[in-house]
Amino acid sequence: MRYIKRFNESGITDIAKDIAKDLLPRFMEMKRQGRRITVEFFDDYMKERGAPSDLYHSVMNYLVHMGLDFERSPEGDDIDYGEPYIKQRGN
Repeated sequence: MRYIKRFNESGITDIAKDIAKDLLPRFMEMKRQGRRITVEFFDDYMKERGAPSDLYHSVMNYLVHMGLDFERSPEGDDIDYGEPYIKQRGN
């Protein structure tokens, strides 16, 4: 992960915002192409890159505030993530 050195130096907040800014266009393009961006997808994406959980939760929050709506899992999982991660349809 290209931000890991800076994460270790500066802490979560600044780096999480930078990562979210970097990821938002990628995820928006994936959504335009019909790909579902779920919380599970995002968790796996960040874990594969070695991000600690507190970092990827902060990044997720920034992404939501920047306008990315995470979708419910196609498997219809029983986990209720609620706000701020998933925007309810019709709200």
